[in-house]
Amino acid sequence: MPPVKPDWYSSLAAPCYNLSARWQHWDTNTESPFSKDDLRDFLPEQVVVRYRGRGISEQSSAIEKLTHLYQLDVSKNIEIIFRWIRIGLAARYEKIVPAAVDLVTHVGRIKHVRPIYRDLYAWPEMKQVALDTFEANKDLMMSVTRQTVEKDLKINQ
Repeated sequence: MPPVKPDWYSSLAAPCYNLSARWQHWDTNTESPFSKDDLRDFLPEQVVVRYRGRGISEQSSAIEKLTHLYQLDVSKNIEIIFRWIRIGLAARYEKIVPAAVDLVTHVGRIKHVRPIYRDLYAWPEMKQVALDTFEANKDLMMSVTRQTVEKDLKINQ
């Protein structure tokens, strides 16, 4: 092991984790302390890290504010969109379901498709949405993705 531990990890990650901690501890019944400039100096990779551990209050009001403030719903970065959707599904934010369905029908990577289907299926009110979306699109999926999602959705078992 080298005698000195480099500080490369925290120099870019620390601002991400600090912002996550602020969101996590924000009482959504109080005025928002956030601004659109929070992500101004972030690289796309930092935005992704910021959402990796979720780290925000998983309440619909927080998700709504997060979406509006940072315009995550119009991001061109699939990793950002993917994490934004997962946070919204975990919070049971119904307005994010169309974006989730859009992602699983237009993106073929199992890395993105499988977790979204699992999140939808785990949400009792959206379980049928997951099943119907899969049924309508399964013939367009790569065979490995289709078979894996079938297992996750407990189809043909």
